[in-house]
Amino acid sequence: MLRRLAIESERVKIGREAHSLKSSAATFGYRALAGLALRLERESARLTDHEYVALLDAMDAAYSSAAAQELQG
Repeated sequence: MLRRLAIESERVKIGREAHSLKSSAATFGYRALAGLALRLERESARLTDHEYVALLDAMDAAYSSAAAQELQG
């Protein structure tokens, strides 16, 4: 859903969604993802479009890594 939100016009909603994601990720022990979601929550008011996309890419990678570790473990 975060990829569908425009950083230029939906910063408040992005911050709220990042807050929810942070909490959920922490509940499942996805620390890297929770940390990135916290960063998005805190920085959503000032991120450029490029920074936003890069952060979303990092979040996708963190999720994929955590999910892969879960399958192995």
